Amino acid sequence: MKKLFGIMLVVMFMFSLSLVSATAIVTGVVYSGEITNPVGGADVLVACNHYGIMSYRNTTSNTTTGWYGVSFPEKGTGACNNGDEVIVYATTTDGLYGESKPVIVIDNMIGKLDVAIANVPMVPEFGFFVGMLTILSATVVFFVVRKE
Repeated sequence: MKKLFGIMLVVMFMFSLSLVSATAIVTGVVYSGEITNPVGGADVLVACNHYGIMSYRNTTSNTTTGWYGVSFPEKGTGACNNGDEVIVYATTTDGLYGESKPVIVIDNMIGKLDVAIANVPMVPEFGFFVGMLTILSATVVFFVVRKE
């Protein structure tokens, strides 16, 4: 029921924006493992490629539902429009990092709104030390297996 309420809230928000002006909305959920496991409070960066010019918006995912949403103007500086490619990045303070697959903004998906939905799966972010340790251990295992 909470999920349905969250989805309806996002749809109502997007519809209310369509009454104001022509806008492109990017929304989705930040999650860990399964989409039913939302990550709240993640820092979200939305990047839109509008004819080779990148536009960015920052937000934070909802603390209980993991939902985020940003809006871009369809014209002028910082525009994001029908057919533009969007990628969403998210990070948390406890070491999770995620990146969405590229999605395309769809024209007039809800009223006059152009919409893109990009869900962001989170994974642990490994530091330099852990990365080097992984490479070293893989090299050792390779030579041990090869010797036998």
